[in-house]
Amino acid sequence: MAYATQIMQHDVSIDQRPQKCLEILLRAEKEADEIIADVLFAITKHDAEGVELKAEAASLRAARGEEQRFRRDVRDERGGIQGIRPHMVDDDSSLDDEDESSDDSGLPKTPAGEEHLHKSRALQQRLRDCYLTLHRLKFLQGDMYHWMGESKVAEEATSYKAADEIRGKILKCTFCSYQVVPE
Repeated sequence: MAYATQIMQHDVSIDQRPQKCLEILLRAEKEADEIIADVLFAITKHDAEGVELKAEAASLRAARGEEQRFRRDVRDERGGIQGIRPHMVDDDSSLDDEDESSDDSGLPKTPAGEEHLHKSRALQQRLRDCYLTLHRLKFLQGDMYHWMGESKVAEEATSYKAADEIRGKILKCTFCSYQVVPE
């Protein structure tokens, strides 16, 4: 729709070009706001699923830790492995935990954890794309109000200010989308 309004701006055969372009831009803004609300709802829902996934992973790690402590205690009671003192035995329990545990965000390194991570990144990218579109629409609205003349100076300033605020959200989404996740 943004491209259509830019094309309409230059078509002198259309009556009331600025008003028609502005109507299209306002309708597009409303649709973009609805899509952003849907994406934010999906992100919230997905984050709740992530909390559950992290809790399951933490309980599994805790259960695994209890089992490893039990094995270590039994081994210590027997006097170590073939005459080796217990303090000399190389304990791999930290490696087991490291291999199957989670990254910094607490997600397990399982297919479900990887899927959750990829979906999170996809949702963040979609949100960023929506904000880019909304930024463009608000900027074009400012241009339309500027084109309409002195009577629309307040609306022009409001549109440009909104575009600048959306730009800040875009930068925040960029930061979220491209964080390096340690492997």
